Amino acid sequence: MDNVNINPGIKRGMKQPFTIMTGGRIYFLSHDESTDAIVWNMFMDDSDLKINIEKMLRSYLTNH
Repeated sequence: MDNVNINPGIKRGMKQPFTIMTGGRIYFLSHDESTDAIVWNMFMDDSDLKINIEKMLRSYLTNH
């Protein structure tokens, strides 16, 4: 996947929403710092793509 754009939203408590744009699609996720869990704020049926998007977000969180 090329051209990845990750935009953080307004953090509320321990939850940080993110919008990830890649491949002409937009994905909505949140990261819960208290449990280090990624929560999808949309329906996602492609498990391979879901794993790749989560890896991108975790990489972003690690590097920022």
